[in-house]
Amino acid sequence: MDGFNMNNKYLKTAIAGLYLSVAALVFAQEAEVPLYSVEYIILRHLQPVAGTEIWPLEESDENEVPAQRFAPLQADQLSLIDIARRLNEARDIRVIHHGGWIQPGFSSEDSRRKIIKRSAATGERVNGYFLMQRERYLRLEMDLTFAIDGELYQMQTGRRMLSRRTHYFDHPYAGIIARITPIEKAAATP
Repeated sequence: MDGFNMNNKYLKTAIAGLYLSVAALVFAQEAEVPLYSVEYIILRHLQPVAGTEIWPLEESDENEVPAQRFAPLQADQLSLIDIARRLNEARDIRVIHHGGWIQPGFSSEDSRRKIIKRSAATGERVNGYFLMQRERYLRLEMDLTFAIDGELYQMQTGRRMLSRRTHYFDHPYAGIIARITPIEKAAATP
């Protein structure tokens, strides 16, 4: 067992990811690129809509946009907590994951993917990415694959987002609730 040996490729990858995250946040602050919190709730419909169209999985180009490790939102930074709680109380919905991250508002040329790999205690899995871009408008794109009851389902979508507004992305078997919020400069500096 290598333990904490620097030859461990996982440790090197984690350290490089942390370094790049900090460098991106420092670059964003120095270049006056605004920071945003991106928060999401991934949910499962326990009773999917009958007769919905199911599309086969499509291969996405994993090399199209690089990925980056962004600073995760802490529990006290989550603003959708009441929505997640109400969803968990519903009979026909299960929250798979609730989380988020902080990232600079990069343009489409400089944007980076936020990789998502989550497993719920109930067996559902979600893999894929979110991509937040800022041009004239904010835009959130996603390519997520859901493993539910031994079946795979894919959600590939994106849309223009209004900041501080809650948006819903629908799929017959799953859904995403998302909110992008600008971080005030005073709150972003320690």
